[in-house]
Amino acid sequence: MGDVFGRVMVNYERRTIELFCLLDHNSYPDVRRALIDMGKDGKPIWLLIDSPGGDLFAGNQTFALLRACASPVIGLVMGQASSAAALALQGCNLRIALSDLSVIGLHEPTGWVGSFEAKSERFAAENKQAINAILHAFVWRDPNEDREEEIKEMISGKISLYAKEAMEKGIVDAILIDRENILTSLGKIPLSDLLIELSGLELPF
Repeated sequence: MGDVFGRVMVNYERRTIELFCLLDHNSYPDVRRALIDMGKDGKPIWLLIDSPGGDLFAGNQTFALLRACASPVIGLVMGQASSAAALALQGCNLRIALSDLSVIGLHEPTGWVGSFEAKSERFAAENKQAINAILHAFVWRDPNEDREEEIKEMISGKISLYAKEAMEKGIVDAILIDRENILTSLGKIPLSDLLIELSGLELPF
């Protein structure tokens, strides 16, 4: 059966969570509840994403929750995963783009403070903390200085990447044109046997 939690659709039978909205203080609690409920049995979960972003706090909290989830989570970008949604995607065990036209968007945190506060030391400290949170999400799989600088350059330019380029840059693991494509892509990256087995799961649509 499927349950609608606000703007997030959850189907416990098919083990899917559909994030087709902003990832913010309204939707994050629904994603959190679904991950905790479904994550108890250790079976794979599909997180389907088509989101323009949201807020950094919700994105970072979702990323941390996905990292801690006892069940493996397969993130599938249906259309776009930008900003906070792109950050959250990095917490999934396997990150798949639905097609070549799927888009991943990155940028620096925005809308934090007004012009007066922007000149303050507090703003500088908070902005640095926010950027570090974003960098951690995109670098933790392959932590090195070159990778960190590459991500810094991308977010400073407010960049949108189509799936192929995102895969080349290590932001997604595979493009779902067909099952064979997933298996081919998996062979190019260091993933566990468990995640290779996940590619044989029935697709959630």
